[in-house]
Amino acid sequence: MKNFFNSAIPYIIGLFLLCVTFESLKLYYNETKTTTRLTEALAASQKKCTEFKAKNGDQAVELQSQELTIREIKATIPAVVQDLKNLYINPHQLVSYTAASTKMEKPISTTLRDSVVMDTIKVKVIDYADSWFTVKGLIQDNDINMNIKGIDSLNVVNYLSRRPHPWLWIFGGKRHPESAISNKNPFIKYYIEKSIVVKN
Repeated sequence: MKNFFNSAIPYIIGLFLLCVTFESLKLYYNETKTTTRLTEALAASQKKCTEFKAKNGDQAVELQSQELTIREIKATIPAVVQDLKNLYINPHQLVSYTAASTKMEKPISTTLRDSVVMDTIKVKVIDYADSWFTVKGLIQDNDINMNIKGIDSLNVVNYLSRRPHPWLWIFGGKRHPESAISNKNPFIKYYIEKSIVVKN
């Protein structure tokens, strides 16, 4: 029995060292992956969105998404967590997050018409409409009361980017998650400020 244990000890030590080496390599691989992902997320957070024309002529913008875990989002971007709470969403249920802003610029030329309201008050009337905007208003002395309405159709898409070198097939580089927004109204521009995909 003693001889059996004596002969088994080198195998037990070897197995133990093999397990430790395997776990160390696994930990190193995971840490390297996490470091690379966080470096790419930091680089993506500093990029500006790119404008382009969709195939059908619509305006569009795209931006590389950051891949972050919920814990990383809480630690680095608490404003996102607050936005989720404002929407009654549990942060742990988040799949992706996109923050965008808009800019509207529309030149309007129209003729003012004279009119009378409440039987005695003389006013100038603004009445303008096109495919995208409706402007109605009254001008009395130095006061303007206006109502401006604009319509738009919006598409938000989260997808995996093309490979940097697609002709190299699977060796053509890593695909990154990206967000894109396209819209119909040519007088409204959208800008993606932040795009996050939750990494499990």
